[in-house]
Amino acid sequence: MGYSSASEYIRELIREDRKRVAQDRLEELILDGIDSGFPVEMTNEYWEKKKKLLEQREDKKA
Repeated sequence: MGYSSASEYIRELIREDRKRVAQDRLEELILDGIDSGFPVEMTNEYWEKKKKLLEQREDKKA
């Protein structure tokens, strides 16, 4: 890839480094999620139960 100036080259290096750092962080978060405990199947029943628990929590605040 040709660059018209040194500053253009430096900007490209910075962009690529930011992408790499973001990718590393994403991979870290994914691995943290995988290692966070037992897997839970995300079914409609699971989400309905979660919804009810959140509604109960909100009702207690009111």
